[in-house]
Amino acid sequence: MSIPRIAIAPGHRISRILKGGWQLAGGHGPIDRAAALDDMARFVDAGITTFDCADIYPGVEALIGEFARSRHGRPAIQVHTKYVPDIDTLATLTRRDVEAAIDRSLTRLGVEQLDLVQFHWWNYGVPRFVEVARWLNECRSAGKIANLAATNFATAPLREILDAGVPIVTHQVQYSVLDRRPSGAMTALCEEKGVHLLCYGGVAGGFLSDRFLDRPSPAEPLDNRSLVKYRLMIDEVGGWDRFQEMLRVLRAIADRHDVSISAVALRWVLDQPRVAGAIVGARHAGHVADLCRVASLTLTSTDRADIALAQDAAAGPSGDVYELERVPGGVHGAIMRYTLNAGSSVRNLSPIIPKCDVLDLTPMRITRILAYRVDLPLHETTYKWSGGKSVTVFDSTVVRVETDAGIVGHGEICPLGPFYLPAYAEGVRSGIRELGPHLIGADPRQLTKLNGVMDAALKGHAYVKSGIDIACWDILGQFAGLPVCELLGGRYGDDFHLYRAISQESPDAMAARVAAYRAEGYRRFQLKVGGDPDVDIARIHAVAAVLQPGDRLIADANTGWTQHEAMRAVKGVRDVDVYLEQPCLSYEECLSVRRHTNHPFVLDENIDGLDVLLRARADLAMDVVNLKISKFGGLTKTRQARDLCASMGVAMTIEDSWGGDIVTAAIAHLAHSTPTPLLFTSTDFNSYVTVSIAEGAPQRVNGRLAASTKPGLGITPRLNVLGAPVVVVE
Repeated sequence: MSIPRIAIAPGHRISRILKGGWQLAGGHGPIDRAAALDDMARFVDAGITTFDCADIYPGVEALIGEFARSRHGRPAIQVHTKYVPDIDTLATLTRRDVEAAIDRSLTRLGVEQLDLVQFHWWNYGVPRFVEVARWLNECRSAGKIANLAATNFATAPLREILDAGVPIVTHQVQYSVLDRRPSGAMTALCEEKGVHLLCYGGVAGGFLSDRFLDRPSPAEPLDNRSLVKYRLMIDEVGGWDRFQEMLRVLRAIADRHDVSISAVALRWVLDQPRVAGAIVGARHAGHVADLCRVASLTLTSTDRADIALAQDAAAGPSGDVYELERVPGGVHGAIMRYTLNAGSSVRNLSPIIPKCDVLDLTPMRITRILAYRVDLPLHETTYKWSGGKSVTVFDSTVVRVETDAGIVGHGEICPLGPFYLPAYAEGVRSGIRELGPHLIGADPRQLTKLNGVMDAALKGHAYVKSGIDIACWDILGQFAGLPVCELLGGRYGDDFHLYRAISQESPDAMAARVAAYRAEGYRRFQLKVGGDPDVDIARIHAVAAVLQPGDRLIADANTGWTQHEAMRAVKGVRDVDVYLEQPCLSYEECLSVRRHTNHPFVLDENIDGLDVLLRARADLAMDVVNLKISKFGGLTKTRQARDLCASMGVAMTIEDSWGGDIVTAAIAHLAHSTPTPLLFTSTDFNSYVTVSIAEGAPQRVNGRLAASTKPGLGITPRLNVLGAPVVVVE
């Protein structure tokens, strides 16, 4: 008999038996990824098409997303996930935090809309659950969520959410012949409000099975977390002997129907009022046949009476739904993990949580690399610099690296057109097609080793490797539960200075731009010069006239002057407080100009490796260097250059060629981990462009920027903006 289906909301029908995902999240033994995907297919083929997971089940959302993509929508599956904010974040949650968590689930599952999101709240003493539920409803209204649900709420708080008008369609609760806490007030509320129950724990982690009939209580330590959790529930019933009495009753009923104890236990749950489905955490498809027999099983009035008689003899559990589990000092609360979401770092984990659950030493492997092309138009319409070069729309590439652990990282590369540095946008994507196959199976956390693989597989083309390297730092940070800046050396101060690049215009227009940006809080200004020296001299003087004490002015020629033109420009601004940046094309020309001026000197385009840094330092060729992440090939090698400069006392501008939210996030983490006295300035490219490609990217405040405090880069890509990938390597 096929698994029955039920409509729990308009347009949303589910199988009445759901495949749970908790057992795939660790704590239940090693997971064979290929076998898990094959098992999912066998469940779907049997009619069990609805999957349950959560944002706090490591790797499970990504694994289910991978399975869904492999099926190409035939047959369609339904995925129920959860939003479970950490207990230590409840008081400070923002609407943006909630939306970022939803976007992260969208990214992991690889969908544009979540079928159903089940909301959990750890501590009613922080009475913000209605507010946060409303924010989730805003995500639903925005199309990111199809249906809202709750999980493990007590009756009164759930009523508050429903009375506030939040459209909860289901409530996931623990419900079994052993645990009947939902049967009273909760069922009555759900009947009143039209809410369905989805029930887990129906077979008590496997205890409600023939395996444990007439057997002694298993010795500790128990094999997995399910057994630990439900063994405590057996104690609430009255202990192992009382539990054995229940098993014998269930076995007698099973004999009458020629089924298993587990089948009888699940059928009892499905027959309870308001129950739409039972979630079964079967780890492999060997259970499918038994689950299918549940669909054809009909319990008689005698069967139900026998079960009720056994239940009446039980001591408990008592109280409201999930009440025991919410007591941190209680035996049930002691095994709960209250800070498993990505918002928590290792430092904030409860002492009861083994750190190995976060810092798992199991090898992690890259399973897929994708690249997306996205256009980034400018607020100022056109960006102009030396030699008449200009850009109106930047062609950026977002890189996504997926792993078998379910952790996904993102990077970005955005060349400044094909005529600035030896890099171009389509070259990024072509390079990833060439390089990607060499990285499948590599551990993304081993950054030095990974860069060695990239350099061996593709000579040169550092910019191609940059997005992949950044994405792997994002993965490493999420794995460690730390912001990338803390892995890059530690966070210095609260924030840092930004510069504003001033596109080439007339002297007066550039001065007006500087005055406007100064009003927005900027104190560093990089003028684009490198044209006619006389006009450039006028530009520098005009802008200098509107500056105030404490401001810094950089005249950046971007290699645009010949040596004799640079000498004229230097002479023409000898009385102006200005930094001169990369006046000429070659290092030797720049060095000559440097030796003819007393102005602070910045090298940029010539700086692309440690060797030239050492040479420039020996020649005293600069006071400041500009380190562009993609020019070095990513954060790994730019950090090496940054640390070398710091050891030599050379000040730095930390930036990239261009980019959007993800590049800006990477810049922010490297800049914020640079010693403050040596960080001359940095930039916020995402404020120059009109399109946002990721949630959570840093935003400037009064001309200053700060790296995210969340694990990894702290960003969540906007999948609806990125569209379909243009490169897929798997």
